[in-house]
Amino acid sequence: MFSRGDEVEISYPVRTHVRLWRPDETRRRQLIIHDLRDLVTDPLSVQDFMRRPYLLRSRWLAKAFEPSHRRWRQFYLGSSREYAAPGILQVGLYEPGATKPSKVFGRQFQPTPEDRRLLVKALRQWSRHDFGEAELRIFANDLRVIR
Repeated sequence: MFSRGDEVEISYPVRTHVRLWRPDETRRRQLIIHDLRDLVTDPLSVQDFMRRPYLLRSRWLAKAFEPSHRRWRQFYLGSSREYAAPGILQVGLYEPGATKPSKVFGRQFQPTPEDRRLLVKALRQWSRHDFGEAELRIFANDLRVIR
């Protein structure tokens, strides 16, 4: 998709909370890509997800330098107009070193406050189980909106 050093311009939401997000409220961002994380093959840990459960998330998480603000930031590219994706999350059980789940739990969770509350509740329940060396991870479905 992108390589380190690529310059990208995106229209990114002003607010990235699922309750506050408005598709018509974006700001142009100029980015210099440092790294891309694929949440399909490198999903979030439960702890990472729980830090900000209501954040709009999608498959590609870009760590990038934003020259206009002179700082490093992270952007879920599926939240931008140019790379729009539905932001559907799922929970999988991952064996050590695996890039896909051995088991998928529950259903797909939409980027809505109600679904995120249900996902948080489900993760709290599922996290009580002992899965041995395997661990629960949150991955983004890789479906993409075509415009």
